[in-house]
Amino acid sequence: MTRIVVPVDPSFRFDLALRYLQRSPDEIIDLVRDGRHHRVITGAGSLALIAISLSNPGLLEVRLLAGSAGPERIEEAVRGLYPLADQPIEHIHDEPLAVRLHDSFLGLPVVQTLTPWEALVWAILGQQINIAFAYRLKRAFVERFGDRIAFADEIYFGFPDPERVANLDHERDLLPLQFSRQKSRYIIEAARSVLRGDLDFAAISDMGDASASIALQRQLGVGRWTAEYILLRGYSRLDVIPAGDAALKMAVGQQLDLGRSATEDEVRQLAERWRPWRGQTAFMLWFAKQAGWF
Repeated sequence: MTRIVVPVDPSFRFDLALRYLQRSPDEIIDLVRDGRHHRVITGAGSLALIAISLSNPGLLEVRLLAGSAGPERIEEAVRGLYPLADQPIEHIHDEPLAVRLHDSFLGLPVVQTLTPWEALVWAILGQQINIAFAYRLKRAFVERFGDRIAFADEIYFGFPDPERVANLDHERDLLPLQFSRQKSRYIIEAARSVLRGDLDFAAISDMGDASASIALQRQLGVGRWTAEYILLRGYSRLDVIPAGDAALKMAVGQQLDLGRSATEDEVRQLAERWRPWRGQTAFMLWFAKQAGWF
């Protein structure tokens, strides 16, 4: 069994990352088993199942459980999932909400999807529905169309790729999974845009935050919130904040004693004091909601 180690900074909180990954019983891609993060990765046309654990402070241990992947690909995937894990985290803010969040959750990584494509699909699934239903849609979608790999009498799934999704049909394939016609259209068209080269994730990665957001919003179904979410969780742009997010607006409204949810502009105004970690602080705020703060 292949085993590699990936050094991380001692401030990295793997325990908080695992708590985040367990936010829904319907999670199907990033699975926590016995204190390990199990994830199917792809590369060079092959599938591999890896298990990530913290062997001691400052060192992640990664085991290849099934399939095929070289050490370089495995380490690339791990570092992609946990951005800046190898760097000391000493974010300092004077804004009271950020201070409270960082005092409680400093070291929590902004856990990434493995690809911007995965982040895009997840963001579209979450549009205008509650997160519990979004997870059910994701589970059904992945179980039906994702590649499979077996280990220890259990099946693990890779995220469906654009090539597979581009050939789907709403009535035949996605309506039975409870997808709305609009979600089906957005996801199928996004896959086709990727295959045509109109949606070029690699080119977007070379753009600045503002230009990247504009480029993403040219895609059908991608507005500002969706674009910012993709940049935060698919590109590790940790200063990008999806300020239109309903949970963020509710939390900021509570913290500012507004008696209502904050507006998107009010979230952005407050978050100016969170630079250059606006997105990371927002991720902590999502985690705080998961932890029962509000």
